[in-house]
Amino acid sequence: MLFALIFLVVRRHYAESLPHFDSMGSFTLVWQTMNIVEASGYREGLAFVAGTSTGWLQPLFALLVAGWPFRTPEAVVVLNVGLLLLTQLAIVNYGRAHGFSRIGNS
Repeated sequence: MLFALIFLVVRRHYAESLPHFDSMGSFTLVWQTMNIVEASGYREGLAFVAGTSTGWLQPLFALLVAGWPFRTPEAVVVLNVGLLLLTQLAIVNYGRAHGFSRIGNS
């Protein structure tokens, strides 16, 4: 249900709003990487992202999703949100397991 809701909100946003850096500019790297990997392979995709100045996480994400079968903005955004949620759950679990929480690991 959450996937469908995020998908629809993002689709509407891209249909009604002009692109800006937060929503489109940061994913331009992903689209360029997907196209390079599809046309020339992962070696060329890696060479492309190695020359970017966005740090290490954005290019890594771009390479990981380069083979993603759903090549739409909303699908990649939903994937990004899903991975973010999994990461946050892992951080919470780590904190509980190592005594950084008053709640404890139940």
